[in-house]
Amino acid sequence: MQSPRMPGSGGEVRTYYFVDALAKLGEVTLISLVGCDPADTDRHIVQICKKIVHPPRKKPPVRTESEKLLRLASWLKTFRVMAFPWRNGWGDFLSFCAQFCPLNQIADSSSIAWSKRLLALMLRTEFRLAARLFNPPPVGVFFSTHAFRTIWPEVAGILKQESFDLIWFEHSVTYPFVKEMLKEIKNAPLICNAHNVESKLQERLGHASDSGGEADYWKIQGRLLKNLESKAFAACDLVFTCSEQDKELAQALAPRTEYSVVGNGVNIDYFRPASKTLQSLVPTLLFTGAFGYGPNDDAIKYFISEVFPLIKAKKPDCKFIFAGASAQTAFDSFGLLDPGISCVSSPPDIRPCFHQATVFVVPLRSGGGTRLKILEAMAMECAIVSTRIGAEGIPCRDGEHILMADSPAEFAELVLRLLDDPALRAKIEKQAGVWVRENYNWNRLCEKALASIKPHLPPAPL
Repeated sequence: MQSPRMPGSGGEVRTYYFVDALAKLGEVTLISLVGCDPADTDRHIVQICKKIVHPPRKKPPVRTESEKLLRLASWLKTFRVMAFPWRNGWGDFLSFCAQFCPLNQIADSSSIAWSKRLLALMLRTEFRLAARLFNPPPVGVFFSTHAFRTIWPEVAGILKQESFDLIWFEHSVTYPFVKEMLKEIKNAPLICNAHNVESKLQERLGHASDSGGEADYWKIQGRLLKNLESKAFAACDLVFTCSEQDKELAQALAPRTEYSVVGNGVNIDYFRPASKTLQSLVPTLLFTGAFGYGPNDDAIKYFISEVFPLIKAKKPDCKFIFAGASAQTAFDSFGLLDPGISCVSSPPDIRPCFHQATVFVVPLRSGGGTRLKILEAMAMECAIVSTRIGAEGIPCRDGEHILMADSPAEFAELVLRLLDDPALRAKIEKQAGVWVRENYNWNRLCEKALASIKPHLPPAPL
């Protein structure tokens, strides 16, 4: 787990504050499926948790020239995996699907090797058949399976030695691992912090995709996740959602479960407006997020290919920056050539990026929950243009706290309006800053969450 100051990781920020809140109720044993080094774990979290269990951090693979000689062996392995996709709990097959099915579409198709395009086509076809005939686990579950197996002996030992009054799990896709743990824990209430309704998120990625094969892949993922989430939510005593929209989606999957809406917040002491003298002298647009995350990657591709050219036609000197975790990896994979587009990758402090920006853009076409990036931009008093999906879950008012548009032409028009009208920009910045500080303080949100949890806890001993 990382500090809430780490940029571009909204899920980690939400998790951080809820762990801190849970520690006020009693001792917390934190089990993470993300590998990390002890030195990287936030000191406050280490202090408030009784125990933290996590797999070791994976070292990046060392690539050598000899890999060129392994191409034939790689293809032989590929054919073996595709011939027997269910082996190893579908692990190898799902790993291949995750790597090759959603190939980036922004780059010229010639930049993607014909062998990878062929492999993507073969995998998509087989994945479609496998999903209909065998109902394999969603790819998101596969990503954490090895980590769970690594830490399971230690976790099992803890479960046998200690008793727990509450089981809280993050993200619906971790339910298969929680289900395994429930075999060792009896009569403890189960609570899920649903950062998104993941099945809807995948469906939206499918609708947003320009590629028929890729769209089909995401829609199948959505169907598999819907089956998983209906079971996960139904097994819970309480589910937290980030928005009323997510609550309605979750209720449709498991109507008998209790739900509580606790949105995302912002650290208003950390994200504060700075002097406008720090702003770039040229019109500068900013988007922040964690890259390698489907909705953010899709937003960047959409904005660069369909919206930014319309803005550049009127403002040739306009610049676009995207910043956050793994931004450089995304930049390299997109094959960007426009000198007006740049990235800031994994900055230790995201605030200087906001200081430079003239307008903050949120061109999301998929996703769920509540966008922390919007709350952070509001707290920094940076004027925002967003799609309606991008602002979903935040009851801000269009034209007062934010400007919203969905088509590329409308989106570009609103950005240009803010660039050309400093008075309008300043008005929206101030109104949004006041509104977010009044309504999205993490302390208030965590108090609301604790009030929902307490009825599910055993009574305190006399």
